[in-house]
Amino acid sequence: MRTIEATMLIAEDRKLVLQLPSDVSPGEHRVVLMIDEPKPVREETGEHEQTPTRWEGNVLVYDGVVEGPIEDAVRQHREERIQHLMKQALQ
Repeated sequence: MRTIEATMLIAEDRKLVLQLPSDVSPGEHRVVLMIDEPKPVREETGEHEQTPTRWEGNVLVYDGVVEGPIEDAVRQHREERIQHLMKQALQ
């Protein structure tokens, strides 16, 4: 069994088309689609949420709480940033 993870934008028509890697063999496969619940939409007030930071010597460091593995937090932040940039590019 192999896991392929991707973040995708679901269009209004709710159709999803996937291009699989070339090393996936043609034929019948069992495929599982997992859809996360959407995050609540924040009203755009023009003000951004303040990131908790503090100074440690001459270095500004994150001072918030990270739940779970740091890799998950980094991946989530990266996905949110990509979604934000894609939204801006499509405007």
